[in-house]
Amino acid sequence: NRGGIHNSVVRTITKPTHMIGGYAQLAYGFNYYGTVGANRDEFVVVSRMDDVDWMDGPAEETAARKEAAE
Repeated sequence: NRGGIHNSVVRTITKPTHMIGGYAQLAYGFNYYGTVGANRDEFVVVSRMDDVDWMDGPAEETAARKEAAE
C-alpha cells in the first residue's frame, strides 16, 4: 500500500513528448511534474448557459434570430 504526505517521494509517469521543446507552461523537477506557479494560482468559473448562439451564420440571419427571440 503506497502512501505518504505531500512531501513524500512519489512515482510519476511522464510522457517523453512533453519533455521536448522546453514548454514554458510545464515545470519539471525532483518529485514534481505540473504547471508553473503562475498557472497554479488561477481558477476558472464555469456556468451553464440557457442558449448558446455561435453567431456563425450570415449577419442578417443572426440579427433576425435575435429580433425573433425578443
